[in-house]
Amino acid sequence: MFPHDIPFLLPVDAVFTVRGPRQVGKTTLMKRMVRRLLGEGVPPRSIMYLDVEGANLRTSHELQDALREYLEWMRSSFPEHRAYILLDEITGIESWGTAIRVLHGRGDLQNCTVVCTGSHARDVKRGAERAPGRKGAVEAWDWVMMPLAFRDFVAMHDPDLAGCLPIFDPTNPKEAYEATQEIELHQRKLHPLFDRYLLTGGYPHAVSAEAAHGQIPPRVYRLHQEAFRGEIVRAGHREDLFRELVSWVSASRMGREFNWSDGSGGTAIGSHHTVREYLEDAQAAFLWHIVYRVKNIDSPVQAPRSPKKLYPVDPFAWYVLKSWVSGSSNPWRDAMQSFGDSTETGVMVESVVGDHLRRWRGPFTLYHRASQGNEEIDFVTFADDSRALIEVKYRAAIKPAHKKALRKYGGGILVTKRDCFLDRDNNVSGLPAPAFLAGLPSSLTLFPSVE
Repeated sequence: MFPHDIPFLLPVDAVFTVRGPRQVGKTTLMKRMVRRLLGEGVPPRSIMYLDVEGANLRTSHELQDALREYLEWMRSSFPEHRAYILLDEITGIESWGTAIRVLHGRGDLQNCTVVCTGSHARDVKRGAERAPGRKGAVEAWDWVMMPLAFRDFVAMHDPDLAGCLPIFDPTNPKEAYEATQEIELHQRKLHPLFDRYLLTGGYPHAVSAEAAHGQIPPRVYRLHQEAFRGEIVRAGHREDLFRELVSWVSASRMGREFNWSDGSGGTAIGSHHTVREYLEDAQAAFLWHIVYRVKNIDSPVQAPRSPKKLYPVDPFAWYVLKSWVSGSSNPWRDAMQSFGDSTETGVMVESVVGDHLRRWRGPFTLYHRASQGNEEIDFVTFADDSRALIEVKYRAAIKPAHKKALRKYGGGILVTKRDCFLDRDNNVSGLPAPAFLAGLPSSLTLFPSVE
């Protein structure tokens, strides 16, 4: 499996967090940290890896006691050594940050590095905000680990190919086009890998199964179904109502505008407030992104009362949810059928583009739709003082009308199926989807949070 770099093994008194979906590889990352520390000569007694869920710790007091007992035991033999505490799936404890803060206040965390993982974005963020020791020379404390981004998917299958692909700035259409010309020299390898990515996404179990057997067996879908359902139940929601919401989204809503009230009208959930809770909690569990309209195309301010859109975080995650809703006994066959439908594939490509942009710029990725008429731009992404306008048209033929909105606002990138071009007069470049995704700034698999 793709070996992620470990960006935060630093000899500083700090609390780092890594959040991301279940079954994405956070535990493997932790174990690689242990291996590296041991390889650097750190005594085993100075390293504590704790599966918080597996240890059945439920309260901050229990966590606090466990950590204090470990530190006392460790320092009885190595009083001068740094302690490395790796806490896996910490979000099972609601106030875990309180336990860290109490230990810090007593001086127990001096000469100690703490790394915490969790699969619910809000729980990790709340706990981290309560935790101390987050100032100093470290540039990034909070990290996000997602299913493999497409460039890393390429690197897993063909490291030499990934190593020769340039990256570009999506806010500069001319630079993106020039880089894409080089990337497209490898299209015979790159485009088939993208087709596979649209079926497997970047979840390690799915990618490995398809690479080994040419398909993903039902047991892998079931494994992820259980993980996703568990997150919804843990958030206090009913499985049957969430199933209705997924069915409602899959029928007509993915990538299309909706209001919270649409969900209450299309399901047995009577309140639009409850619909919002379900959808936002599923977003916090990394099942999908809710993308808002931009209030002004020149400023990264969302319009919260306007319609919004929903995109899955990963193709495989979406096929898992659909197979759960339908009760399918052969999810791989169903995914292949969806892949054969040009309309469904077009929406999936738009979702993948949106997901990668959200990884890059988080809440600074929105979409534009004029209040009058049909003018729309799929994604408006802000980076510092620059802005990227991205429109996705994954189809056989590109028409001049597809560039109209991009031209109006000073140019942008049209993500296509095969076409590669630069309209210099209007500052619009056309980039094939595989090249666009492979050329985005890296890393988009394990990266610092921008929220």
